[in-house]
Amino acid sequence: MVTSTTNASCATIKKLESQLLMFPRSALWDLMDCEAYLVEMLELGERYFSPTDDPTDSESEFRELEYEPTLADWRAA
Repeated sequence: MVTSTTNASCATIKKLESQLLMFPRSALWDLMDCEAYLVEMLELGERYFSPTDDPTDSESEFRELEYEPTLADWRAA
């Protein structure tokens, strides 16, 4: 059995991840079947995970970054 440490604090997510990692030999197919309908249910409820920023502004995500100063003598690094 393959285990994941990504979401070890949540038992439900841990079980889902282990079943997905064991595909196609998963014992609990109902977990994966339920997840398959998430996209359709979100679509029907018009719930989208859209960014709040302007989608046409490709530089918006870089504004949040904190840049480090460049090295003056980079060959000595």
